[in-house]
Amino acid sequence: MNQSSADHASPPLESRPAEAASAGLVMDIGVAGGADTAFYLAKGFRVISVEAGASACEKLSRRFAEPIAAGTLQLLRFIADSTFGLPRDFHVHKVHQGISGVSMHMREDLVHDYAHETALTIDWKTLIAQQGVPRYAKIDIEGNEENFLSGIAATGRLPEFISIECHKLQPVEMLYDMGYRRFRLVDQNPAGGFKLPSRQFEGRRLASYEFVDASGPFGLDLFGDGTWLDFDFMRAAWYAAEPKRQHTWFDCHAWRPG
Repeated sequence: MNQSSADHASPPLESRPAEAASAGLVMDIGVAGGADTAFYLAKGFRVISVEAGASACEKLSRRFAEPIAAGTLQLLRFIADSTFGLPRDFHVHKVHQGISGVSMHMREDLVHDYAHETALTIDWKTLIAQQGVPRYAKIDIEGNEENFLSGIAATGRLPEFISIECHKLQPVEMLYDMGYRRFRLVDQNPAGGFKLPSRQFEGRRLASYEFVDASGPFGLDLFGDGTWLDFDFMRAAWYAAEPKRQHTWFDCHAWRPG
């Protein structure tokens, strides 16, 4: 486990409230190969990244050695859950780290594709005690979303923007119960890949960026492309996307204006 901290914020934006711009913090919950963490760092954010796989954390420590040393990245080896400090089994896919997780709901004929480890849990309360509530939290933890969200809800301390992988509708329903009122359903395998918006409001402006195995832009940078939906329309969009989920998957981005 690598832990460090520093006061490093993204450049201020006059178009954003001062308190949002000064936060300068993003959390990447479920790092896998680190594509999203790399993007958030490139945008100038401080990042707290949580990943449970031992081998993945070793690779991430090498890949991000410089930002870890500089204090702009904390890499934490934990299982994101509703409580802190409990040992849990973690099932690591031997080929695709991105589908590793705590869930035992896997086909019997695929069990041998996984190695089995143990890691301690970490909850939202503990994460935000370190450096406060982030501007944005990305959650991609393969079947443990509801447990982690229940811990977030219990604190009442919520980021303005949050995204979560939604193979089921329940995580979106939980976000609504937590007070989020605008939603975006984002295809994670869009035709032509993700693109930077022509106008960028989140963090540092980038002239170009190649999104590979990443979740794409977030927050205010989603406002120029597509429509944010209320919960009823979001639910309808999720059901309408069911045929597409045979060959792609979706993240739900949610916005809770301060």
